[in-house]
Amino acid sequence: MRRPDLKGKYEGLSVEQIAQRENKHVVDAMLDLSVADDLHTEWAGPVSNGNIAGYRDLMNSPYT
Repeated sequence: MRRPDLKGKYEGLSVEQIAQRENKHVVDAMLDLSVADDLHTEWAGPVSNGNIAGYRDLMNSPYT
């Protein structure tokens, strides 16, 4: 987030926590916050495919 007022209010919270605070659906909270921040908000999620061996194989492949 670039806006200091939004950053101070929401930074470190999950989208679910923001939605609960704002009494909104998670998607609405995410979109509303993104628009309020002039689309400068960056969202991060958990890594669901964290297989290090798989990354090693991919990076060592002659096809990548």
